[in-house]
Formats: sequence, C-alpha cells, structure tokens
Amino acid sequence: MTPKKMWHSSLAAVAAATLVAGSLLGQSSPQPAENTLRVSYQTPRTSSTQSSGAPLDSLLDFYFAPDTASVEKHLLKSTLDQLAKLDSETRNEILNQFMFARNFEQEGGVVSKRVSKGKTVLELQPKGSGETISVTVDVQAVSGKDAIIWATIHLDESQQMPVVVYMKQEEGRWCVARAVEGLAGSQSPLAMLDSPNFAENLVRPRRETTQASAVGSLRTLNTAEVTYSSTYPHGFSPDLKSLDGEGTGVASETNAELIDSVLGSGTKSGYNFIYTPGPKDASGVISSYSIVARPVQFGRTGQFNYYTDQSGVIRMTKEDRPAGPNDPPLAG
Repeated sequence: MTPKKMWHSSLAAVAAATLVAGSLLGQSSPQPAENTLRVSYQTPRTSSTQSSGAPLDSLLDFYFAPDTASVEKHLLKSTLDQLAKLDSETRNEILNQFMFARNFEQEGGVVSKRVSKGKTVLELQPKGSGETISVTVDVQAVSGKDAIIWATIHLDESQQMPVVVYMKQEEGRWCVARAVEGLAGSQSPLAMLDSPNFAENLVRPRRETTQASAVGSLRTLNTAEVTYSSTYPHGFSPDLKSLDGEGTGVASETNAELIDSVLGSGTKSGYNFIYTPGPKDASGVISSYSIVARPVQFGRTGQFNYYTDQSGVIRMTKEDRPAGPNDPPLAG
C-alpha cells in the first residue's frame, strides 16, 4: 500500500488525532452568540512552554504530550477523579491513548510537526510521502474560563474538514473539556470527556468484547468435547491440552487439534478457563466435565463469571466468584 493510500485508508483515525481526538468533523462550525464571546485569532507559539497560556497553546501541548503526566496536566479535575477510580494499569492504558503525536508516528507512520505559518499550527505527513496535511486555526472564542477553537483540517486541495474543540480554564490551566461526536466516532476517548461516566464508557466496550469472547470460547469447547467423545474411546477429554495439538499435523487422543493453542493454554482474551473432567468409570471413560470461565481481573477484563458442562448450557453470575450449575443460564 502506498503512503497516500495508507493515509486515506486511516482517514478517520488521523483526523481524530489532528483535532485532538473526536471533535466535530464534517459539520458546520457553531457561531458564537452575539455579545457573549470575545473572539480573536492568536498566532500560536512554535514551542511548548507553559500550558497556562492561550487555549490553542495548551491544545497543541496536549496533542504532543510525551508522557502520561503531561496528558494529565491538560485534563479537568472531574476527568482525573474518574480515572483515579480505575486500577493503575487501566488508567495508564487510557492516558496512553492521548499521546497522539507519539502514537500516530509509532503506529501509523504519520509524522506530526508543530509549526507557525500564519494560521497553520500543525502539519502531518505520512512517512515516505511527499504529501502534507495541514491544520489551520481560524478563530479562538474566549468567554471567561470557557473557550472554543475553530479550525480546519486540509486533507488535500478538495477536502477540508471543520473542527471545533471546547476547553475550560481550571487552576490557571486551559484543559480539554469535551469534543463533539463526529468522524472519530462515539467511542473516541475525547468524544466522551464530558460524560459523567467517562472512564466507565472507555472500559465497558473492551470488557464487553472479552465477555463475548469468553462465551464464544465456551461454546467452542463444548463443541470440541462432543467431537472428541465421539472420535475417541474414552469419552470426554481429560484436560484442555488434549483438545489442542494445533499445528502438529496429526490429530490424536492427546492432541485432537479441535481448539487453538491459545484456548488450550487455559487463558484467552482476558479470561481464565478452568476445565474439570468427571470421574472415569471402570472402563476409563469420562462421561462428564465442567468448565469455569473467570475474568483475569474481575471488573476490568470482565464482570461476569461463566460455567458450562456436558449439557452444553452456559450459566453466569455477576458475583466475583466461580459460576456453577445452580446459576441462571445465559439469556439467548
């Protein structure tokens, strides 16, 4: 893929970073109410100094934040209070998402450069491409401790996108207060900054993904056990490893090649899977089994515990304990 195609294929993500993630894209810029805002254009500084300066300077400082401590300087106390309720690993994962310039250079090959060329404040260039995407700031509207920044992303000669970013001054610093949902999507971190459940809204989608994956893995295991018991003479498998054997090329009772090696290890997508075979009869046949799926970290990688057995029914509990045969079946 050429650098130009790479750039346009990741347009939404790059646009989100350019406007400092998740501001209003593709919509008309709102107009300030008459006599309520002091509107001015201010040429930005070319270097990052004190974040207590003009809103635009703080916005650019935020975009180029080199570490999580720098990110936190540009977030409101209400946002930081929510993040403080999370475990340190999750909190750092979220804060790392806000290191836009660094992340886009590492992940997308997009080099960001802070400039001062008239109204142009930011230039982005895909590595290996002669193209330059520029961001111009047209107006800063300031009213007391509130500010709105109107800007335009110039993708090429025919594509321009208006941008609006809302900021607030708090303890002498200009902080990113919120960004309106747009091309970046409702799940973009800064698109949710004004939500009273900001941190929870960021954690929930990942948690729901791991929970869905856990249920899918349990169904895969139940299907594998049925196949295993009908293929080999000793009933259900004695352990998960026996269902594995991926890549050996030869299926056997100890390496049945019915599940992937990740699931066979007992841990996959934020869940641990504990397999317990039933007792062997006089002929060495195992006629029952149970599987418990527990989040690696309850509340973070999942908030449900699951259970299944040879019946094929998947059961669950919201309590932080292993689910069992007396818990309610999974709806649907």
